[in-house]
Amino acid sequence: MIVEAMVRIQQCLQRFWRGEDAQDLVEYTLILAIFVLSCFSIFGMFTPSIHGMWSTSGSALGSANSFAS
Repeated sequence: MIVEAMVRIQQCLQRFWRGEDAQDLVEYTLILAIFVLSCFSIFGMFTPSIHGMWSTSGSALGSANSFAS
């Protein structure tokens, strides 16, 4: 039973690599990689602004906490 399943998996992988589906998978992977890299670069550009917002809100919360105490 396990051997039959392994043979089916092997045949499925062979069909996948021989067919054109693998080409589509590579293209989608490249598109995804470009998207992820562009997101990282965009987040890198906005990092100083995000850091400023976090520090401002942290200061405001700290002031509110000391005022409430």
